[in-house]
Amino acid sequence: MKSQLKLWKTGLVALFLLVLADGAYAQLVAPVPSSPVTNKTDLNLGTLDDGVLPITDQPNTILFYKENAGVSETGLTLRASLVDNSSVPLTFTSYIWYKLAYDGVAETPVVVAGETTRDLVLGALEPGYYKYRVYGLVEDGTVTCQSDEFQDIVFFVLRPVDPTANPEIGSITQFCENVVPTTGLQLNASLVFDANVAYQGGYPNADVDQFEMTYRWYAINIDAPGTQIELPGNVNTVSGASNSLTITDYSNLLVPGTYHFYVEVQYSEDIKERENRPHALWTAQVGGSVTPYELVVTPKPGRPTITIEAVND
Repeated sequence: MKSQLKLWKTGLVALFLLVLADGAYAQLVAPVPSSPVTNKTDLNLGTLDDGVLPITDQPNTILFYKENAGVSETGLTLRASLVDNSSVPLTFTSYIWYKLAYDGVAETPVVVAGETTRDLVLGALEPGYYKYRVYGLVEDGTVTCQSDEFQDIVFFVLRPVDPTANPEIGSITQFCENVVPTTGLQLNASLVFDANVAYQGGYPNADVDQFEMTYRWYAINIDAPGTQIELPGNVNTVSGASNSLTITDYSNLLVPGTYHFYVEVQYSEDIKERENRPHALWTAQVGGSVTPYELVVTPKPGRPTITIEAVND
C-alpha cells in the first residue's frame, strides 16, 4: 500500500502531538471479548491498521500475570518496523507511540512521553486489555514527514484466580479397607478472581465465569505426602467458575491412611499454554488448609488365633 505522507515543518510537530492527545482524531472500536472465552481468538487480540477491523492475530499477545512481593513483573517490548509498507519502502527515523485510553464510551490516544525509538518497553503490567498505537516519521533536513497511516496492537494480561473447594454436605469421612463405599464422594470447586490483583480498567474485561478453565483433582495420603494420587475422571476443561468431581471408583484410595484432597486450576491451554509456569497454576485444598476435609481408610483386621487356656479336666 502506498503511504500517504503529510509534510510537516519540524517546528509544528509539537502542535500536531497536542492535537492528537486531545482526542481530535476519530474514536476507534474497543476490543470486546467473545463469550465464553475458550481460546485466544475469543479475546480479539492482535494488530489492526488505521483502527479498522479485522484484527490480525499476532504471537505473544496473551501474558500471565507475574509478581514479586506484590509488585508486577509482567512486561514485554513492542517493536515497530524499520521501514514502511509502501512499494518503495522508506526508513523511519523516529516514532510516536500512544497508549489508548477507554472511558466506556470513546477511546482517547495519549502520547507516551519521551518514547521515539522503535522499541517501546512496557513493565509492571496489571491484568486486562492494553492497546497501543505507533506512527513512523521520516526526517529530511528541516522537514519531518509522517504517514496518515498507523497500526494498533491489542494484548491482554490474564488475571490470577482464587479457587476454593469443599466436599458435598454429608460426605463420608471414614470407611474400612475391606468395605468399599457404594455411594459417591462429590468434591466441589469454585473460582473468583484474586481480589488482591485487580483489572487495570479501561476496556471491557471478561468475568471469571466466561473463561474456559482446566481443573485437575488429586489426593494425598498424609503418610506419603510427596505422592499425588490420581483420581478417575480428575481432569476437566470447562467454561465457568465451578467444577465438581464425583468419586465412585475408590481403587486408588484403599491403602489405609488419612487422605487429603486438592484441586489445581489453570487457564485452558487453548487460551494460553502454561509451560510449567508456577505462577499460572492455582491450588485449593478441599475444606481449606486450616480444617481440611479428611477421608480416613481404616485397615481391616487380620485373622484371629485361638489358644486353649484355663484347662480344668
